[in-house]
Amino acid sequence: MTDTAMTDTATRLHDLFDRHWRHLMAEHPELATMTGWPEGHDRWTDMSVEAVERRRREVGQWLAEAEQLDPAGLDEVDRRSLEMFVAVERAAVDAAAFPDAYLALHQMEGPHLDPSFYLGVMGKDSPKELGDLLVRLRGIPDLVDQTIGVLHRGIELGITQPAICLREVPAQIELLLSDDPGTNPLLLAFADTPEEVRAEATTIVAERCVPAYRRLQEMVTGTYLPACRETTALSDLPDGREWYAERVRYHTTTDLSVEEIHEIGQAEVRRIVAEMDE
Repeated sequence: MTDTAMTDTATRLHDLFDRHWRHLMAEHPELATMTGWPEGHDRWTDMSVEAVERRRREVGQWLAEAEQLDPAGLDEVDRRSLEMFVAVERAAVDAAAFPDAYLALHQMEGPHLDPSFYLGVMGKDSPKELGDLLVRLRGIPDLVDQTIGVLHRGIELGITQPAICLREVPAQIELLLSDDPGTNPLLLAFADTPEEVRAEATTIVAERCVPAYRRLQEMVTGTYLPACRETTALSDLPDGREWYAERVRYHTTTDLSVEEIHEIGQAEVRRIVAEMDE
């Protein structure tokens, strides 16, 4: 392959990486906040059912483009980068076969916990950062309502959390029903902001966020929890065994079966216990 062809392949690869990154930041602005990307801090990820399904349909586009690139036209570093990108995107395609977005809420994650965390880690030093903080706060009701829609869709599909995973959720939501800046987790993020910003945030929480979280509380306690399952295994969901096998591949980066992974775990326990006994 000529030097010109190799340069062209490398240019296409780097362009793919750049476009993929920008797409990721645009689709998941919370990730932009965590990585320090300079855009998107005034938005939340669109969690509507339509957006969830669109993302599942589109996930394979990056893999298809990457597989058109000839690794022979790359130096070793770019070749390894392409190999890793393909592996990650293949895993994303495999994961998209299963609707995990419909399991959108439990006692570790969800719109009752995530917003206060992200508001708390956002910058607050410039007028732009303070403006983003307030705009994002105003956007919480939309995020909550989108999540309610996703949970309803999950019920329709028979895809719900184990009830035990929501045992703390009603109490967690209850904390968000206060407009007291000293107790509401959303307002704690504004504790060190100028007085006028704190006042506006308090109004937004009282007039917009608290009613939204009341809707979520009513939905969780009145509809979602009664529909949740008493079982805990992923295999109890539609296509659950295949879903569990995909999760095993994702987390172990191997093609070992569920049974083989389990046997490795048991063997390791036996080995460790034997060493402890000795």
